Amino acid sequence: MPAGLRGLVIAGILAAAMSTISSSINALASSVTYDFYAGMTGKTEPAHLLRVGKVITVAWGLGLTAGALGFVAATSHMNTPVVVLALSIASITYGALLGTYLLAGRWPRANSRDVIVATLVTMAVMLIVVFARPIAESAHLVWLEPVGRLAWPWYVPLGTALAFLTGVASSMTRRGELA
Repeated sequence: MPAGLRGLVIAGILAAAMSTISSSINALASSVTYDFYAGMTGKTEPAHLLRVGKVITVAWGLGLTAGALGFVAATSHMNTPVVVLALSIASITYGALLGTYLLAGRWPRANSRDVIVATLVTMAVMLIVVFARPIAESAHLVWLEPVGRLAWPWYVPLGTALAFLTGVASSMTRRGELA
């Protein structure tokens, strides 16, 4: 490929990546600033929220960068294709997201507490499922080895079912119907 064309291809790839990353960081910072910070402090002056939003944007950027570098360090010894790793990591939240969507649409007794419980439990369990093989090898946990053999396309259905069932159970126990 000629040098100029290579430069344009690299610029296009970086622009596409930056548009995705910047919108994600913006959404995270906006949510924290307006939904949490402004709601908890009661401060709603636009100039103040802009300053707070800038600080939170930098914090999210640093946090996501640290997470990406930690992910590279944690998975550098694995012989797994990058696409499989990326889809496995994405499935940690996708199953929880789909499960809570189904919970909200199909289980009228669920409230926001049940959705939060379902999401947290599902993400914790799915982190263990996705990283079961390295955890089992490093901690010598023989019982975890079969979980490590689960194929990655099953992560989202497993997370979906887990989130839905956890939310249902949370709604039932909250009201004292399962003792």
